[in-house]
Amino acid sequence: MVAFGLTGDYADLMADVAHRVTPLSDRDAREMVRSLRATPLLESRGVELAALEEIVLRISAMVEDLPEIEALELRPVRLLPPGDGVAVAHATIRLADSPTGAGGGPS
Repeated sequence: MVAFGLTGDYADLMADVAHRVTPLSDRDAREMVRSLRATPLLESRGVELAALEEIVLRISAMVEDLPEIEALELRPVRLLPPGDGVAVAHATIRLADSPTGAGGGPS
């Protein structure tokens, strides 16, 4: 599952978050980013929504390729000037105890 939303007091209060089950398609990422109630605010500030869609797709691919990832949080993701994409200020990754995520060793 991938969740996408804005952060901060106002965004947290509104619970403006989109969820999708992986793997995500280009269409899924586009719908997630553009489904937020805050999207018009982002667009009015000239935010490159395609850069946000790209990071959502990369996260989806990573969690599909690495099943040992149990949880991943990127916060905050900084939006850089047009053409420069995004920068992740902090990432937290929690790994499962086993590659299957079952939390145990062999039986």
